[in-house]
Amino acid sequence: LALLPFEPPFFSVHGLACTYVGHPALETSISPTPPRPARAGRQPVLCLLPGSRQAEIRHLLPIFRETLTLLRRDHPDLAVVLPTIAPVAGLVRDAVSRWADAVTIVEGAAARQAAFAAADVALAACGTVILELAAAGLPLVACYRGRWLGAAIVQRLIRVRFVTLVNLLVDRAVVPELTQENCTPARLAAALRELLDAPAAGERQRAGFAEALALLAVEGRPSDRAAAVVPDSGRAEAAGE
Repeated sequence: LALLPFEPPFFSVHGLACTYVGHPALETSISPTPPRPARAGRQPVLCLLPGSRQAEIRHLLPIFRETLTLLRRDHPDLAVVLPTIAPVAGLVRDAVSRWADAVTIVEGAAARQAAFAAADVALAACGTVILELAAAGLPLVACYRGRWLGAAIVQRLIRVRFVTLVNLLVDRAVVPELTQENCTPARLAAALRELLDAPAAGERQRAGFAEALALLAVEGRPSDRAAAVVPDSGRAEAAGE
């Protein structure tokens, strides 16, 4: 059962039956939101998404803190919201409590979607959340920083141009990806500043989001499609196919 439309050929060449059923993110984010209304005159909102694992959060939150300090120089009125989940909420709240900047931390699926709707731009750890942001039509900068040894091993093995699904699907850099040595406060702040100051940059991202989501589109829910494939595969195996 494949989550991405370009995966089945990799299995079929080895004689393995493979069906594209759709990505789990499509269960709740099936299509991009309508264009966002103009928000002239109100304070800009930044959504921070440092990941859902403790290691990600410990690596990224200090970088996010410095990035926010740099952004404040040009956008002193910037509001910041940080959606998180229960298993790491304590870690996030403890870390952010020592920041000089005020950050609104929210939990729960409804509050997360509300944060996406309220924000003008997002800074997010690479992962499934990139698809969620794309479906919400929220321009973003993707980033990642891990331990140097693990990163060195991965970099020797990786064979793709991009690490975010949106960019992989359309095969071009729709979303800025700043990882490892490129994941610095100065570079993150510069990329976010472009999105905050140049509306056209955000519109280009939204056009790319629409392309990527169109490539992922399936009829029905991915979980229902997966559930339908499993018994069919079992019957085919029993019949010797």
